[in-house]
Amino acid sequence: MSGKRKKRSRIGVTTSRGGGRYMWWFYWLALRLYGAVPVRLLAPLDPSELAGFDGFIIGGGDDISPDLYRGDTLIDARLDPERDAMELAVLDHATPRDIPVLGVCRGAQMINVHKGGNL
Repeated sequence: MSGKRKKRSRIGVTTSRGGGRYMWWFYWLALRLYGAVPVRLLAPLDPSELAGFDGFIIGGGDDISPDLYRGDTLIDARLDPERDAMELAVLDHATPRDIPVLGVCRGAQMINVHKGGNL
């Protein structure tokens, strides 16, 4: 057996500042049990901070701004434009580098919007 240790995957997880902190702990626990190193990503985020990740999870949360997919704004929508911008930057970073991305709820919708889809 060699003395080399297997590198633990570093996974960036996007969440909201408010209620997202509770979901963050579920992501954290699941990733730690898997053997990964979870890193919480909050908006605003400088794109230079995205280097060195082995994967990303775009988490659930508030609605995505309809301006991003030519939709209509609903009166009761909870929007977070800073988070929208951060997650689009994560996807802009990950896509050309073939870094895996998992979208959970809102995250799956954001991946769709990033690829030109609508909701």
